[in-house]
Amino acid sequence: MTTHMQQLKSALQQVGPDSPIYASVPARYRSVVWGIVEATSAVINNGGQVSPCVIIGSTSAGEARRIDISLGSHESKQRSFELARQAASEIEADFAITTIESWSLTPQDRPRRDEICAKYGSLREYPGRVEAAWFVLETLEGSFASQAAIERMNAQGHQVRAMLDPENFALSHEMQGELVGLLTPANKAGMRARMH
Repeated sequence: MTTHMQQLKSALQQVGPDSPIYASVPARYRSVVWGIVEATSAVINNGGQVSPCVIIGSTSAGEARRIDISLGSHESKQRSFELARQAASEIEADFAITTIESWSLTPQDRPRRDEICAKYGSLREYPGRVEAAWFVLETLEGSFASQAAIERMNAQGHQVRAMLDPENFALSHEMQGELVGLLTPANKAGMRARMH
């Protein structure tokens, strides 16, 4: 293992669920989210690809289910999210965390996202794109998202990938798209009633 890889691993091991990265995440989910981020980092840093998935869980029942996300077609992806919604209903889930690798923009380029997509057609075609692991946590309190850049580097003559520390999780009540809306309205209403 190269010195740089050892430094990355050491830095990640020092970041725990009480790190500022997780400060906006409700306390009861921090350890779960931190564990998923750590597992994702281990896969990437050991040369693997992250399999896109959703972890559906119920903190009150202490139960969780993993649903793999099939990216083969729009229909298969939608079926995966439907299975996640079904699992959420079955276990009365109060959280769902989606993990996926995707293209992203540097913090400096993010304000220009619309302009970049209009010019290049997609982030995949943009020369300044970055690889990233995305984490989207949906809870009763809202949705939280973070990304961690993935760097490519040479290590002893081989290309390796290393996941950097994730950005601070940010709360968004307005998040839309496929990665949210996995907790059904009935789940949310039932869980809120039990919490109060």
